[in-house]
Amino acid sequence: MDREFQDIDSEGRWQKLYLDIRNQSHECSYKVAKYPENRNRNRYRDVSPFDHSRVKLKNTENDYINASLIVMEEAQRSYILTQASVVSK
Repeated sequence: MDREFQDIDSEGRWQKLYLDIRNQSHECSYKVAKYPENRNRNRYRDVSPFDHSRVKLKNTENDYINASLIVMEEAQRSYILTQASVVSK
């Protein structure tokens, strides 16, 4: 995996990779993030968790937090991604 990152970096492919990912993301919905009661819970307007992978809070009136659960099978790890940090699970 380190070699793959080095290759992308040395070949200057980060911009194209970013645009490919961004274009694919339009296929996923993020409706819950845009609900009026959740808008103030988003640090940035253009960064929202997808409905299918968002982390849901338990034991609260509103289960929304701007965070996504990402499973990295290659690394045998899961991560919670937020707007400010990454927390290993």
